[in-house]
Amino acid sequence: MSRKDRKDKEPGAAGKFLKKLGWWRIPLAVVLFAAFIFALSNAVNYGINMATRSYIRSFEPVDYSGVDRVVPELDEKTGYYTFTTDRDLRIMVLTDLHIGGGISSIKEDRKAIKEIIEMLHRSTTGAARSTTAWPDAE
Repeated sequence: MSRKDRKDKEPGAAGKFLKKLGWWRIPLAVVLFAAFIFALSNAVNYGINMATRSYIRSFEPVDYSGVDRVVPELDEKTGYYTFTTDRDLRIMVLTDLHIGGGISSIKEDRKAIKEIIEMLHRSTTGAARSTTAWPDAE
């Protein structure tokens, strides 16, 4: 088939559609779809972060009123904080908590948060306190 014959031949339905649509509209549609997916995932993660913050606020604050706390003092000369005490100094270091904050880690995040709050209560009172704000976090 010659070139002239191909030009004269009627294009198929797909060819008419693409010709009518224009070449630039397909990449534009792909970019708009990707932007929509990006915005949707950000909205979902924002909602999950707000739910996690609400979960944290549902616990009672740790009460330090009955505990004789050692408060650090700022050394103006060096700019460092120092603890001055004549008794044992206990420091709680929390590392590798892995709070994901995503849709796939909601249950694990709640468990980690509950354990952190339980440790804080135990460190001040020496006894466990009920932290069942959400029973499904068990």
